[in-house]
Amino acid sequence: MLIQTVVIEFVDDLLLATRILCPLILFYLAYKCGKRVKEAGSVSAMSGFTIYMIGIAFFQFGTLLYSNYTLLDSFFIPDIQQFPVIMSDFLSIYNISNYVYSSGMVCFVVFTEINLTRLKQVKYPFHLKYFISIISISIQSALVVLRLLDIIRKGLFFIGQTIPMLVISWLYLSKFNRLITVRRKKLVWIFFTGMVIGGLSNFLQGFDDNWAYFLNAVIVLVGAFMQAWSWGLIPSLAELNWLLGLKRLIIIKNGSAIPLFEQDFNVAKEPLPAGLTGAAFGSVTQLLKEAIESNEHVNVIDHGDITIYFSTQETFTAILITSSKYAEYSYRLNKFAFEFGLRYGNILKDWNGNTDIFDDSTKFITEIFK
Repeated sequence: MLIQTVVIEFVDDLLLATRILCPLILFYLAYKCGKRVKEAGSVSAMSGFTIYMIGIAFFQFGTLLYSNYTLLDSFFIPDIQQFPVIMSDFLSIYNISNYVYSSGMVCFVVFTEINLTRLKQVKYPFHLKYFISIISISIQSALVVLRLLDIIRKGLFFIGQTIPMLVISWLYLSKFNRLITVRRKKLVWIFFTGMVIGGLSNFLQGFDDNWAYFLNAVIVLVGAFMQAWSWGLIPSLAELNWLLGLKRLIIIKNGSAIPLFEQDFNVAKEPLPAGLTGAAFGSVTQLLKEAIESNEHVNVIDHGDITIYFSTQETFTAILITSSKYAEYSYRLNKFAFEFGLRYGNILKDWNGNTDIFDDSTKFITEIFK
């Protein structure tokens, strides 16, 4: 009997410890996301996501008080309670946390849509700007009024904001689907899976049981980690233009113009102009060198809607094909060429013709062209 009692007490303590840690961990995740707000902008998808994470954390904190520390959850203010207009929602931290959570969802929608609009990354029906934000705010306002009239339950707040959140998240994340790094890591689907998991877990609270609250906390943490991790790896929209402009990276051996390595960045694999092979690039650089009577290698060729960047090293030349023109391309290409030279420079001096040895280059391509 003693052993059984000890085990039960241990399990209860473990459940409670997990639930106490849940809001703390969520607040920490929100803090980590908030550190990226400075680079993304105060009014950006990242700041909206940070507010959304704070809302989840506060909701879990309110749930903890409601289920385990009832005396701390309620505001005992007799004078206020005498006013019938003040509902019980505003006399409980847990009830207030429902409003904070749903308001965080609205902020996520609004900030993300503002971010998309400013960078002209979204088209609106009926030429109405901030269409989804208007819907989200309207839904929230209507639900709050209905709640104040005691017609609906608070749980409808989250259900009502689900569709605007899913729509704006898809509009935002779909912009990055052409990036091979995003596609390979399945960041978009990880984010949506985490969002669905976290959302559905809230229904467990309806069972009003310690195990239900424990499972809710664990599942919310899993969903939040999935969302925060994937969202944190996705670049900001400000970087999207140059990232989507990446087409192909080619490394050729100097003197022979033999292609050593190629990397396609474009998932759609749009066809490049005919003749853009290693040998063709070698002849182009040689031709232009002679034309301008220079001892320097060509750095950039503007070829209509395609721009070609060169980084010439001792034994090889790195070539980057893009659909736009940014100084960022030269910087990234030179950085890659430096890393490639450190790893394979000595090998190329006595190279035996085996190109398989360069396959590991994809590891630092992801790090440099991210």
